[in-house]
Amino acid sequence: MHASAQAATGFPNLESVTVPSGPSATPTALSLIFNGEYNQVFVTGYSHAVPVVNTAQPYTVLVPDVSVPLATYTGWNYRGSGHAIGEGCISNGAAIPFAVSTAAQAGGVDSRTTLNALYGGSRSRYQAAVAKAADALVKQGYLLQDDATNVFISNAAQVSPTLLPSP
Repeated sequence: MHASAQAATGFPNLESVTVPSGPSATPTALSLIFNGEYNQVFVTGYSHAVPVVNTAQPYTVLVPDVSVPLATYTGWNYRGSGHAIGEGCISNGAAIPFAVSTAAQAGGVDSRTTLNALYGGSRSRYQAAVAKAADALVKQGYLLQDDATNVFISNAAQVSPTLLPSP
């Protein structure tokens, strides 16, 4: 990501962060340097029988707010070695997990928060935060109650004890 875009969005600097990878969970450096590729989305007018694409009209892509995160989320991802190297998987975002604690925080180079700092290492605190955020979205009309209950709240109940070890 270009430095100016990174500063403007508040996206954290992840160039020195490593993540577990492979069967032995060997730390692997991230490679999330923005290369200038953008998803080409155009504004389409559906007011006529045949839709009209206006490629000159700017289109702003808004990123959803993640109220109860377990990771830093991106709107892009890159293919691994052996799979069209360097080409973007623009429609697939990445999730770079937060460290569980400061002791597990990549030798101090990862300046992001930890799961312990966010939720006190407690699955029940995480689940309560998800339920509160889902309920707020229901009240604002962005989410149906059935979806809040059956998708978000039930999925939060499945969070791994490895991430949040306390009940």
